[in-house]
Amino acid sequence: MLAMLSRCLRSRVGNWTLALFILACLNFRAYRSLAWITAGFITGAEGDGPRGTLLALSPNRFRGDLDVLEKAGYRVLRLDPNWVARITTLIFNLPIKPEVVFLNRDTLEVDVALGRLNRHLLPFLSALKRKMNIRIVLSAATHYAHDYLWGQALNQIGVAYVVLHRECNKASKYQRDYWQNYWSKMPSYEAHSILVHNEPCREMFVNSGITNRTRCHAFGALRMDDFAKRLKSEDRSILSDKVLLFFSFFPGVSLPNSDMWRPNKFGFTNLFEQAHRSYFRFLHNNPNVEGILKLKWMGGDCKWERALNQCLLVEGLTDNDLPNLFITAEGAVADLVQKSSAVIAFGSTTMLEAAVSGKPVIVPNFAEAKSPEMSDKVLYRENLTIFHCARSETELEKLMMRGAAGELKPNACAAQEVFETWVAPLDGQVVSRHVAYFDNIIAAKDHS
Repeated sequence: MLAMLSRCLRSRVGNWTLALFILACLNFRAYRSLAWITAGFITGAEGDGPRGTLLALSPNRFRGDLDVLEKAGYRVLRLDPNWVARITTLIFNLPIKPEVVFLNRDTLEVDVALGRLNRHLLPFLSALKRKMNIRIVLSAATHYAHDYLWGQALNQIGVAYVVLHRECNKASKYQRDYWQNYWSKMPSYEAHSILVHNEPCREMFVNSGITNRTRCHAFGALRMDDFAKRLKSEDRSILSDKVLLFFSFFPGVSLPNSDMWRPNKFGFTNLFEQAHRSYFRFLHNNPNVEGILKLKWMGGDCKWERALNQCLLVEGLTDNDLPNLFITAEGAVADLVQKSSAVIAFGSTTMLEAAVSGKPVIVPNFAEAKSPEMSDKVLYRENLTIFHCARSETELEKLMMRGAAGELKPNACAAQEVFETWVAPLDGQVVSRHVAYFDNIIAAKDHS
């Protein structure tokens, strides 16, 4: 049924048919009928989690967190975000964007739209709650506007809206100041609680005023328990032979709320070009070294691929000139790191993930990264000494040569301290903290 409904939602005729059905349900207050068809857009409805049922909004944004919660004993329902957007858009009748839903929350126009939305969402979601026995609703970030509109309504009818905020790496002053200022403009944030990965992120939210210490907790990242177990079990004495892993970055890395490719804005545009060109040039001159270039994603508008191709062209190269280069968006970070002899990264948690895994990490720290006006925008600026920093393209190529030869030494102990400060604890108790918290929420609702 889900496949058929999803196809309808993607086709013009089917989309309009479903829109007419939604409007009819709203007009005649047929909320149970709307809940019935909404159940068709949910996966994970089969089976029973002994701990209770969780509803995930924007489920594709959680990476492996939902799987972890299922293994812990919860029934996790995944709701198609396109269906959420279709219903909300028809009722809200304003652009559903963060600057409207959050920053303009106290305007009369948004207040009227939210009141109109809740007049329908509250009875409709009450029917869905009863049908699916939903106990907690989850979102993967505080700033997902569609998630928030559903979450705040569910929170009002007794389903705890818990944000498992995933974007917690605020290891630059610029990021912390930006987001604290952003949320300070929000008059109120209707949620049961916000769960983050680390204390600096918790402080940022609390200081912004949208939550307090009793409703915001730093429990860690759910996927990190498996990572911590792997760190203890891996044999780090096994050396990989001449494999340079480069976690590619984009010019707007760690710079929030604007075009990540930043053609006409401040960013790390020159660093992106120079670092990638150096990498391609090095691999071309050293065909005995294997290169793995890891992207966060591929396809879509292909901007990332086009930017990399431009770097190749400037060097007078094509894909065919680099048979020793493999470009991918697939593969677990830990697996890729384990097979490498050295890792190149900038502005990413992968710098620390590789370092605590016992791999030497090379950081391109030149171009914009060394300019005074960008110093507060570089992640881990105060901790760069634990990495091998290249202050020029020439130095980057020298470090790559030494890294491929196994001559660079990691600093795993120092990296773990920085990791647990800015990323998440590695105590192996992250899942148990989340489970205890969710179980308490469900038990409290049962007794209320």
